[in-house]
Amino acid sequence: LLNSSSAVIAGAMLCFIQSPHAGIRYVFVPSLLLLIAVALTKIMQLGRKGLRIALPVLAIIFIMANWLNMFEPAAAQIMQPAHLLFSPVNCYPRQRDDIPTLEKMTVFLNEWAEKSGEGVYVVASSSIINDEILRHVHYPTVKNAAPEVMITACLDKRDGFPNHMFLARHVVVGSPPQYHLPPGEQRVIGIIAETLLGTDGAHDHYKQIEVFDLDDEVQAIVLEKREAWSRDTRDALSAEFRAAYPDRETLMVNDIMPFVTRYKLGDECGEVRGVGEKGLFVHPGNTEPSKVVFDFGGAFNRLRFVATFDNLPALDNRPPEHAEVNLRITLGKGGARSFYVTRTAPVQVDLDISDATVVSIEVDSGEHGSDADWFLMQDISLD
Repeated sequence: LLNSSSAVIAGAMLCFIQSPHAGIRYVFVPSLLLLIAVALTKIMQLGRKGLRIALPVLAIIFIMANWLNMFEPAAAQIMQPAHLLFSPVNCYPRQRDDIPTLEKMTVFLNEWAEKSGEGVYVVASSSIINDEILRHVHYPTVKNAAPEVMITACLDKRDGFPNHMFLARHVVVGSPPQYHLPPGEQRVIGIIAETLLGTDGAHDHYKQIEVFDLDDEVQAIVLEKREAWSRDTRDALSAEFRAAYPDRETLMVNDIMPFVTRYKLGDECGEVRGVGEKGLFVHPGNTEPSKVVFDFGGAFNRLRFVATFDNLPALDNRPPEHAEVNLRITLGKGGARSFYVTRTAPVQVDLDISDATVVSIEVDSGEHGSDADWFLMQDISLD
């Protein structure tokens, strides 16, 4: 009874949860096999002597034939006439003919990343091309063959929108779009790939510098960002995700990050990342500032935000000298503004950027080092 209940529950999970992963089979299949074994045992106990011998022999033959059909291509060809008796799932040994191409691509990306000093983002998550494949192409000899390749957001509801993509100087896009789950659950792959490779929109902000031909007629197209995104392109992308996920803040396009044209992280602990739709987190280095440069293209007149710190409740237990930074904002040729920001004294910043196409924001660690300098531009507004 317990095993029967387990099999029924596992079967329900397999049928009704959203996008069941193959791992659920490890819950369902053992229970089902045990249930079949119990049934066969009962039949053997009640049946005649000939049936007791023939039944387990036939069961073993069927299981072995099914196993060969799943794992051995030559056997599957022989048993093709009886394919309806066997599982349609094939688990043949993976063979790739494009490993040298992947190695060449990794070298190519590393060289360009070294020149730019900025990261690489991969818009793909299939078994043919994804960020893990590039990092582990030489594994285990080299544990990370592409250290500048960023982590790809590949599942909408788990990973959210990849605002860190806007920091990448180079983007690798799989063509056709490369999924490992249904496209409706991987819009962070499909929509972005179509936006980058389409005839309008973000395509205008990148130039194609190389194409690598991979297995299964997949192409890995390498794009280089030549300018920040425009306001219209940002708004169009934002509208697509807002329509698909109106109630999920994690899937909103950050208001300011599409306008990043370059950045530089401070030493050791420097970091830049988007926080929701209207926040930007900037952590300075130990001795060097972190800097982000935006190109608004003259599309806005004012930039407003609150200069504060992220996760203020966690800072209550920190020494008073923790969480204080010097914020310097350069408005093109219009001079610079400086602010001293502490966790107890947030600063309301309101800047006229009508004559400043390019705006740079620099955050250093202040007088007491970079401990807990979780600087946050909060409630960003571009008008």
